[in-house]
Amino acid sequence: MKTSIATVSLSGNLTEKLTAIAAAGFDGIEIFEQDFIASDFSPAEVGRMAGAAARLALDPAVPDAPRPPLPPSPSLVVDRPEARFTLAPGEALALTGPSGAGKSLLLLAIAGLGPGAGIGLHGRRPEAWDEASLRRRVTLLPQRSGMMAGTIREALTLAADHDDAALWRVLEAVALRETIMARGGLDTRLGEGGSGLSGGQSRRLAIARALLNAPDLLLLDEPTEGLDPATAAAVLSGIRAALPQAMLVVALHRGADHPIFDWTCRLDGGNWRPREDSNPQPSD
Repeated sequence: MKTSIATVSLSGNLTEKLTAIAAAGFDGIEIFEQDFIASDFSPAEVGRMAGAAARLALDPAVPDAPRPPLPPSPSLVVDRPEARFTLAPGEALALTGPSGAGKSLLLLAIAGLGPGAGIGLHGRRPEAWDEASLRRRVTLLPQRSGMMAGTIREALTLAADHDDAALWRVLEAVALRETIMARGGLDTRLGEGGSGLSGGQSRRLAIARALLNAPDLLLLDEPTEGLDPATAAAVLSGIRAALPQAMLVVALHRGADHPIFDWTCRLDGGNWRPREDSNPQPSD
């Protein structure tokens, strides 16, 4: 278990930095007084942002705690004005719709980071779960994910330690294995914010880190944005292969016809449908 203080600069993307620090399991953050003087942030505002970022990370105090038995009920139920669907273990849903339709907000709500009315996870609203249990079962990867300076190995093991074989397996799943091997392997160093990798490569590294959590429910916001079609298809296949029994809810603009998806839900009328079916099906 990591127990340390991270020193943070208020320059650059503060949200990404705080998210990465929370995932790393640091006990606290240190910010120099002169940074507050030169920035628009107050200590109270940074504290609120750090608290929100911590809710996205695994609880570092219980990374290996056993998962208690689940109650006998549908695994994920969403019954809201903007969307209605249910998912069982091993099923995947593509969440589509125009920009601004609310895909990201719905993912946040399912993860317990927004109003959870109309959402049931194993029979309980997300906010009814204790924080540690919810974070062990649910992983959300937002559109922008922070990367701290360090090695590839350190980037992947921020929340918990894993052996090299596990790290290479998730890199293979996101079509990064050959790239990382060519650059020197797991000890290849990255700069602040993941510099040294392209945007798409940095994004896939964040997905690989999420796969190591092995959640029951993985929520992904635009995981293939900016990738060419062949790489995007390979990444989606790799995600499913790495987590065959997990429920997947994936917000995306393209790729909803990929064979990993059992269902699609478009946020423009609240209907869901089997991937092959063009006729809307109600969730009940």
